[in-house]
Amino acid sequence: WNGQVNTSSVNQFGNNSISLTPTSSDSGLYLRKTGGSSIDGNNFEYLEFSMKSGPSTPLNIRVSAYGSNTNPPFTTGVPLSNYGGNPPTNTYKTYKIPLADMGAAGKAIYGFSFQELSDPYAIF
Repeated sequence: WNGQVNTSSVNQFGNNSISLTPTSSDSGLYLRKTGGSSIDGNNFEYLEFSMKSGPSTPLNIRVSAYGSNTNPPFTTGVPLSNYGGNPPTNTYKTYKIPLADMGAAGKAIYGFSFQELSDPYAIF
């Protein structure tokens, strides 16, 4: 929401990536599972991903887990600054966030959001 999404950018681990250029503060990316059953939070301990910020300014990102498309997130989300710092500029950082920290351990998970809380800069 409030951003431009690109799926053809070069990434850290191969051919698949998503980039988001926020167009206002509070912009974000919501990844949602569609069709079939949920992701079983009993089978996973962490959400692991890599991220970098755009060319000039590190970002202030909050990550949230969702139980369904119509419900609010399990918690208000967790700031990446609590997991080794915000994404650096022009280099990838890998994050490993416990599902329990997002209130999603042992629950049916349908999605995750990545919300930029400051100024608009590209995230990858």
